[in-house]
Amino acid sequence: MRRLACEPRPNFRDILDSEGMLWASETVDGHDVPYWTDSAYYSFSPAEIDRLEAATDELWGMCLSAATWMLTTYDDRRLCLPEGSTRRLLASLEEGDPGSHARFDLCLAGDGTPKMLEINGDTPTMLVESAVSQWSWHEANFPELDQWNSIHERLVGAWKKRVAAGQDDIHFAGLLHLVEEASTLAYLADTADQAGATTSLFDLSDVGLDVDSRRFVDGQSLPIDVCYALYPWEDLLVEPFGAHIESSGVRWIEPLWRSALSTKALLAALWHLYPGHPNLLPAYLDSPRDLREYVAKPFFGREGASIRVHAEGRDWTHGGQEHDESFCYQQWWPLPDFDGNRPVIGAWVVDGHAAGMGIRETDGPITDGGARFVPHVIEAPAPEESTVQRWLAEDDVRL
Repeated sequence: MRRLACEPRPNFRDILDSEGMLWASETVDGHDVPYWTDSAYYSFSPAEIDRLEAATDELWGMCLSAATWMLTTYDDRRLCLPEGSTRRLLASLEEGDPGSHARFDLCLAGDGTPKMLEINGDTPTMLVESAVSQWSWHEANFPELDQWNSIHERLVGAWKKRVAAGQDDIHFAGLLHLVEEASTLAYLADTADQAGATTSLFDLSDVGLDVDSRRFVDGQSLPIDVCYALYPWEDLLVEPFGAHIESSGVRWIEPLWRSALSTKALLAALWHLYPGHPNLLPAYLDSPRDLREYVAKPFFGREGASIRVHAEGRDWTHGGQEHDESFCYQQWWPLPDFDGNRPVIGAWVVDGHAAGMGIRETDGPITDGGARFVPHVIEAPAPEESTVQRWLAEDDVRL
C-alpha cells in the first residue's frame, strides 16, 4: 500500500458536481476544506486486494453469526434498545432478507493483515464517491490499471433480484434537506431504475399511516410496499410510527435486523465467538478488562462522536462530550501513517459479496466527519469486461 501524488484534473469539481458528489468541499471559518482528494491516490498490489476481499467476505459471514448469537443472548436493556426490540430484530433476521449493502471500516496492520475497526451495517454512506466518483477518476487517470470496485454492478444486480421477486415498486426515503443523504438516495434509486424497478424519492417526514388499512403511505398518499430508508433503525424504533413497522407490511431495506450490525456491541460478540481471529481486535462490554490501550465506543456512535480513548500515555474524549450510554471497549489500533495522512479502508459488501472499497484519511488518530476521501488503484492491468461479468456470475452461483 502506497500513497502517491498525481496531477489533479483541471475540471474535477465540475465533474464531481455532475456525478452528484456535491460535498467535495465545505467552507469552514471562511476557508475551503476539501473532502475529495484529486491530487493523490493509494496504490495496492493484487495480493493486498486479495487479502482485503477475502477478509471482507469472511467478516461478513462472521457478523451474521454474531448478530444471531447476540440477539439470542442479550436482552433489550443490554443492547440499549426499546422494549421488545431484540425479539423483533431476531424475527427479521430469521426471515432471511440479506438487505442491500454495508461497509466495514478496516485498517492494514504492518504485515498487511486487515483489522476490523467496525461495521456500518444500517445506514452506510460514502457510496457515491466510492462507486461513481473514484471510478471516473480512475478511468480518466489510470484506465490501464485495475480498481477494486464492482459496487455499481452489484447494486444493479441486487435490485434485479428484487424486481424478479416482485419487489419492483421501491420507495427511497430519507432526510432530503441533507445534501449527502439526498444524493446517496438519488444514486440508489438510479441503480434500481437501471434494474427495471419503478422508484420514487421522498422525505421521511412525509411518511404517513393510513388509519383504515394500517399501511404506510408516501407524500402522495400512495401505499409503500418496499422502502429503502436512509435513517437509523435505533431512532426509528423509538419514534411514534415505530410501533407499526411490522404490521404495515412494508419490506424495509435495510431490514430491521440490520440494527444489530449498527451497534458496537457486535464487536464484543465477534471477539467472544472468534477469539484471536487475525482480522479482529479484542473487544469487551462493561470494561476494558486486560486491554492496556483501548477505545471506548458508544453503542450507536457515528463518525467518531463521543468515543473515549486511553492510549499513547493519555486519555481524551473525541468528537464532543461523553454521552450517558453503554460502551464497547476495543483494543486501540494506531492507523498507518503516510506523511501525516492516516487512512481507513471502507470495504463494501453488496448483496452479500465483497464489492470494493473507498478510503478516508485524517491528520489525526480518529476517522471523524472531517476525514478526506482518496481514490485508489490496483497495480495490475484492468480486466476485460467479459472477465468482470464472469466473476460476478460466479459469485452469484457461490452465494
